[in-house]
Amino acid sequence: MSSRSRLLGISVILILLGACVASAPTVQTPVPTASHTSTAVPSPTAVVTVSVPAECANGYRQYVNNDMGFSACYPDGWLIIGREDRENELKLLTFVAPAGTEGAGLRSLSVTVTPVIAGYSDVDFLQEIDNWLLQEYYDRLLTRPQIIDLDAHKAVDAAFEARVVLGREVVEVTRWVTALRAHDQRWFIDFVGRSQYRDQLEVIRAQFLSSLRILE
Repeated sequence: MSSRSRLLGISVILILLGACVASAPTVQTPVPTASHTSTAVPSPTAVVTVSVPAECANGYRQYVNNDMGFSACYPDGWLIIGREDRENELKLLTFVAPAGTEGAGLRSLSVTVTPVIAGYSDVDFLQEIDNWLLQEYYDRLLTRPQIIDLDAHKAVDAAFEARVVLGREVVEVTRWVTALRAHDQRWFIDFVGRSQYRDQLEVIRAQFLSSLRILE
C-alpha cells in the first residue's frame, strides 16, 4: 500500500472518534496507518489519571496517563474523554473546554497514539507528515511544517486555519498538529479552537507542550 493510502486510511477512524467527542470538530488528522482499518466507532473507555506533584502554571493541573504513557499540564476544569480502537491499536485522549466557558464549543486538545509501522523509519514518518500538511493545507498554513524538539524527540509541527460547521454557524478555527515517534509509538497532538481566541489558545498549547513528558 502506498504511503498516501496509509495516510488517509486511519483519518476515517479519527474523524469518527472526533465526532463522538462533545465540542470536537470533525477535521481530518494526518496519520499514516497500516493497510487494514476499520470505520466502526469505538466505545468510550475509562481514563487512568494519577495525581502526582508537578510544577504546572496557575490555572493548570498535571495529568498522568500510565496506560498511554505520557504526562502534561492542562487547563484546570477541562473535561477528559478517552476512547480506544482495539482492532487498530489506536488510543485517543481528548481534553475539552467545559460548556459555558469562553470559546467553548470548538476548543479541544487531543493526544492519539498508535504503534509504529514495521519498516517505517522515523525519517519516513516525519517526512510523510510534512508532505501531507504541505499538500492538503498549503493555502491555509499559518506556520509551515517545521521540525521541533519535544521532550528530547524530533517532531513535525504546523498550524493552519479551517472552517467548520457548528450547528447553523460556520466558524473559523485555528488548528495545530504535532506528530512524532517515541518508544515504538506514533504520537499525534492536535489542538483546535476558534481563531478569535488564538492568543489564548497559543498560551494553553505552549503550557501543554512544554510540560509534556513521554513515559518509558
